[in-house]
Amino acid sequence: MYKRALLALPAVLLACVPAHAQPGAKTGGIRGKIVVPAVGWGERIELLIERQGEVGQVFAVTYTDSLGSYYVDGLPLGSYVLVVKLDGYNEVRERVDLGNPEYGANVPTINIILDRKPPDSEENPSRRNDPNVVDASELRKSYPKKAVEEYEKAQEDARKGSTARALERLRTAVKLAPDFYPARHLLGVVFEQMKRPAEAENEYRLARELNPRFAPPRVSLGRLYLEQAEAREKSETSEKLLQQAIEVLEEAVKLQGSATAHYLLGAAYYKTRRDADAEANLKRSLDLNDGAGPARLVLANVYIRQEQWSAALEHLNAYLKANPNSPDRRQIEEIRDRIMTIQ
Repeated sequence: MYKRALLALPAVLLACVPAHAQPGAKTGGIRGKIVVPAVGWGERIELLIERQGEVGQVFAVTYTDSLGSYYVDGLPLGSYVLVVKLDGYNEVRERVDLGNPEYGANVPTINIILDRKPPDSEENPSRRNDPNVVDASELRKSYPKKAVEEYEKAQEDARKGSTARALERLRTAVKLAPDFYPARHLLGVVFEQMKRPAEAENEYRLARELNPRFAPPRVSLGRLYLEQAEAREKSETSEKLLQQAIEVLEEAVKLQGSATAHYLLGAAYYKTRRDADAEANLKRSLDLNDGAGPARLVLANVYIRQEQWSAALEHLNAYLKANPNSPDRRQIEEIRDRIMTIQ
C-alpha cells in the first residue's frame, strides 16, 4: 500500500480568516456572509466563483462556515461573479470587481441574502413539509413573542460576528422558552464559535432531543465529534468520538440526506476504515453536490488506501480542475504525480 500518498483530511469546518489588501497587490480576496432565511440552518454552503463573462466556467470554489461566513483569497484582480445554488432557493449571481475602490479595493465584503422559492412551487418540491426549515411566522405560533424576537436578533448578531451579544439573546430566548429547539441549536453553534465545545455539545443534544425530526443538530454534533476525534487521533477517546459521530450522522442522513451530512458520515466511516460505507456516502454527497471538493478528497483517500489508483486520480484531477486556486493545490499535485509513477 502506498501510504505516503494519503492526503490529510480536509477540515470539516472552515474558519473564516480576516485579511487586508496590500498596496500594489496583484491578487485579492472576497469575504462576506450568505444569509439563509430559514430557522435552524447550520450547514456549510458552497460558493462558486466565475470570471465575468465565463458563465458556467467555475474558476474557484469555497464554502461558508456554519454561520454563513466565507472568505476566499489569492484571486487575480479583475471581475468575478459569485454564484450560489441552494436547493429550495432562487439562484444568486452577484458581480464583484477586485481592485475597484467602490467594492473595498482588493478585499471586498459581499453579503448575499437568499430568496426562498414558494413552498408550493413546482421548482421547490423538496421544501414542502420539511421539518428542517421553519418560517419565522410559524415560530410565533409556538413560542412567546419575546423569545422569537431575541432569537431573530441573535441570528443577525451571529452573522455579524457579535457572538457575545448573540449568546446573551439566545440565553434569554431559551429561558423564556426552554423547548425552543432552533434557538438551542443556534446556541450550540455560537458556543462552538466561541471555542466552548462542551457547552455546544450540550445544546446540540438538547435540540436533538426536543425535536427528533430536526436534522441540523445531528449534523452539527457529527461535525463536532469528528473535529474532536481528529484532535485526539490514535487514542481510545478518538475511537469513541468517531462512533458517536457515526451514530448521529446516520440519523441525520435518514432525516435529511444533505450533501454535507453524507460527506461528514463518509469521512467518519473512512476514519474507522469502513471503506465501502465511506465510498457510498461520499459518492452520494457528490451526487447531491458535484462541486463538493472536500468529499472528493476523502474519496480519493479511500481509493488510495485500496490502491485503486485510476479512481483516485480521477477525483484528484476533478478537484484540481474545479479548484484551480486551492491553497493545497501543490500538495495534491505532488500526490497525484507520485500515484502516476506507480500505476
